[in-house]
Amino acid sequence: MKKITITLFLIMFISLSLFSQKRGSVTWMSLSAKGGFGSTLLMHQESLSDGNVAYQYFSPAYFVGGRFGLTFGNYIGVSSELMYQAFSQKYDITTANSINYQKQTNLAALEFDVLFRFTALTGIYLELGPKFTQLKNIKQTTTGVDLPELNPIQFYEEKWTNIIFGIGFMPFRTDRLEISVGVRGAYGFKSIISDDNYYVVRDGVYSPNYLDPITNPITFQAVVEVNYIFGYFGIANCGKFKMKLFQ
Repeated sequence: MKKITITLFLIMFISLSLFSQKRGSVTWMSLSAKGGFGSTLLMHQESLSDGNVAYQYFSPAYFVGGRFGLTFGNYIGVSSELMYQAFSQKYDITTANSINYQKQTNLAALEFDVLFRFTALTGIYLELGPKFTQLKNIKQTTTGVDLPELNPIQFYEEKWTNIIFGIGFMPFRTDRLEISVGVRGAYGFKSIISDDNYYVVRDGVYSPNYLDPITNPITFQAVVEVNYIFGYFGIANCGKFKMKLFQ
C-alpha cells in the first residue's frame, strides 16, 4: 500500500510539473536543510482516562532532515522530505500497590513525506500532505522502580501513515536563499500498536486491564528551514524547453 501511495504521489508530482508549464513560465528547483522541535502525544483513550496515569503533555520530539522542492511560478509548490525523527511520551504512574514512578518511552524513526505548499507574496506559507513513518527503535526508562527486561518494539507497528499540516513565514528571502520558521502538526491515522493485548503504559510494573489498544501518535513542532534555489526549468516564449542550474 505504501509503495502504491508513493507511486501515485510521484505521478502527481510529475504531472503537476508538466501541466503547469506555460510559455514564459518557470519551475524553480530547491534543496533545503531543516529541523524541528516540539512535543508528542501517544493518544490512547483508556490510559488518558485512567486516574492512575498522568500524561506529561510536553514529551520532547525533534527531527532533522532535508527537502527537495519544485515551485511552479511564484505560489504553488510540491516537495518531498526525508527525516530522522525522535519522539517520546512521558507518564507519571501509580500502581495498585501505591508505587509511584515516572516512565518515558522513546521512539526513533525514519520518515518520508510529500507536501503541497502555497506561499503568498508576503512570505507566509501553508503546507499539507502525507507522511510515512518507519519505526527503527523503542526504549523505555523509568524513575522510581526497576523496569523488567522488555523489548516493546515487538508490540508496535513497523510502519504507519500520518497527515501533516504546517504554517509559517519567511523572515529572510532573496532570489536564491530563503529562511523560514513555522509550526507543523502530524497525526497518525493508524494505531501504532500491533498487539491487541499490549497498551502504551504496560511495562511489566503497571499492567492495567484495558480493552482497546488503539493508539494514535500526535506531534506538534516548531520548524526552521534553510532553502536554496539552485535552478529552474520551463518553456521559453519561443516554445523551447530551457533548464538552468545556478553556479
